[in-house]
Amino acid sequence: MADTLAKAQEDAMLCSKVKKFMYLYYEALDTRKEKIPYLYTSDNPQLIWNGHNVQGIDNISRFVNELPVTRHTFFSIDPQPLKTAGPDWAMVSVMGEVSIGGLQQAFTHVFVLNTESNTFHIKSDQYRFID
Repeated sequence: MADTLAKAQEDAMLCSKVKKFMYLYYEALDTRKEKIPYLYTSDNPQLIWNGHNVQGIDNISRFVNELPVTRHTFFSIDPQPLKTAGPDWAMVSVMGEVSIGGLQQAFTHVFVLNTESNTFHIKSDQYRFID
């Protein structure tokens, strides 16, 4: 019973931390794109945006800055610990809608997060419109 309670508390803490990070990420993506590089790991992060593979912080920053104006609304955030990768890793699945260039589009976004300096950073993410 104690193990179950500890696991539930650990999951609740992970969910809380991940949700805060996701709000920061989407706020930066929608309104403060200059902050995006600070949200990625320094260890060669990867972004796959609707099939476009972008490697490295500088390239990701450049790519994101070239996107049309966006406004994201998310319906679900599902974090899962990645204990096989390490104690401070998580996989996060997000679903929602985005207004991009004035058009509404459903999307999914999957992140692999790790911790650097007690803060989540994105190691990789895959963003895909749902047709």
